[in-house]
Amino acid sequence: MYGQQEAPGHGLVGLPLLGIRELQARSAVPRIPIVAATASAMKGDREKCLEAGMDDYISKPIRVPELTAILERWLRTSAPRE
Repeated sequence: MYGQQEAPGHGLVGLPLLGIRELQARSAVPRIPIVAATASAMKGDREKCLEAGMDDYISKPIRVPELTAILERWLRTSAPRE
């Protein structure tokens, strides 16, 4: 099941990765940070997610301090510049 939102941005939304990257390539939409959240925590999973085009990775169960650190890192680096 995929979630939807009207304007791409930050959020915990399940969207097809290729759809987002394709949208960015064809429009003025800035790069949207994508964080993989997976129940699989096998060796090499982080690298596979990053190679697939995701920007970061977190394994489940998600711990609030870890999620907070990841979101702060990407919100800071992707915030619109004035």
